[in-house]
Amino acid sequence: MTPAPEIHGEVITFYSYKGGSGRSMALANVACLLADQEQLSTRGRVLVVDWDLEAPGLHRFFQPYLSRTEVEVENQPGLMDLFVELATRTAHLPASLEPPADVSWLGDLDFRDYTMTSTIPGLDVMKAGRAGQQYVRTITTFDWAGLYERAPWLFSWFTNELTHRYRYALIDSRTGETDTSSICTSIMPEKLVAVFTPNLQGINGVIRQIERAVRPVGVRSLGHYIEAWRQPRRLGVHLHRRRIAHQQRPARRPHARVERRLERDLRPDPGRVSGCNGDARQRHDCRLP
Repeated sequence: MTPAPEIHGEVITFYSYKGGSGRSMALANVACLLADQEQLSTRGRVLVVDWDLEAPGLHRFFQPYLSRTEVEVENQPGLMDLFVELATRTAHLPASLEPPADVSWLGDLDFRDYTMTSTIPGLDVMKAGRAGQQYVRTITTFDWAGLYERAPWLFSWFTNELTHRYRYALIDSRTGETDTSSICTSIMPEKLVAVFTPNLQGINGVIRQIERAVRPVGVRSLGHYIEAWRQPRRLGVHLHRRRIAHQQRPARRPHARVERRLERDLRPDPGRVSGCNGDARQRHDCRLP
């Protein structure tokens, strides 16, 4: 009998230029939906990653589903602690584009120490980091750009860990235009979900970030504006789908001009949407399967 092919996991980033767009809530609900799907198909697990380091809180959506006290959750190490450890373990290595052949630098590092298993079947959570004053000092002093200059392969290592361990890894990105938001939108993901409210600041910021993406990205509509899902999901909230340019529109609507611009600026360019970095998959777009 022919063995079933190994299924490669996907990294999907949720990005918004401005806060208050419902990005984290949308990610949390999509994670639950995908976890349901994965349990039915027995293809893998789902991980949510809080990379909004300056304003963490994604884990609070899942607090009732973590079999830990609030103090234990606050003391749980996460993404920031993992990268501090990685930076420390690789500090003695020479700067290089390629990972070292000797993997002894990993030592006894266990990826699972930085994640939490929820009671939602198939869903794990990676916090932004261990709460406290040290966390505040760390996020303000950690040199993301320096780490990328010295060891860019570390981000590939992290991506490979995510896709090897999980069918879907959903990253909640930092807002605005920063080093970490660029990592989340340009380096890490295979798919980029742009979340925004209908104002020019948010829309222009999203367009700029998409245009900076290193890999080709095709943009898709996320559906109707503020339309509740069929029924509340596990988290007790509704998955909101937002209207962008491709939907039927009434004759008069105040955001028609904005939507026309979206339709023009975010239309995928067939010349750009192709394979990238030797990957066998030929198209990357924002549409969730």
